[in-house]
Amino acid sequence: MEFGNELRLLKENAVTFLTTVKEGRNMECKKFRTELREVKFRINMLMSDYLELKEKNIALQKQVYVVKSSQVEFGNLKHEIGRLQKDMDKNAEKNMKEALESLEVSESLPVNVIS
Repeated sequence: MEFGNELRLLKENAVTFLTTVKEGRNMECKKFRTELREVKFRINMLMSDYLELKEKNIALQKQVYVVKSSQVEFGNLKHEIGRLQKDMDKNAEKNMKEALESLEVSESLPVNVIS
C-alpha cells in the first residue's frame, strides 16, 4: 500500500508543480501583454511625432526654397542695379561732355551771333 501512497503523493506533487508552472506562465503572459500594449502605445506616439516632424521638415524645406529663390533674385537685382548705375554714370559723363562742348561752342561764337 505504500507504493500507492507514493504514487498518489507523486501525482499531487506533479499537479501542484504543474499548477505553479501554469500560474507562472499566466503571470508571464499577462506581463507580456501589458508590455506589448505599452510598446504599441509608444510606437503610436513615435509615429505621431515622426509624422509631425516630417510635416515640419516639409514646411522648412519650402521656406528654404523660398529663401534661396529670394537670394538668387536679390543677386540678380543687385547685378542689374550695378549695371544701371554704370549706364547712368556713362550717360552723365556723356551729357557733361556734351554740355561742356556746347558751352565751348557758344563761347567761341561772336557776341552778335548769340543774340
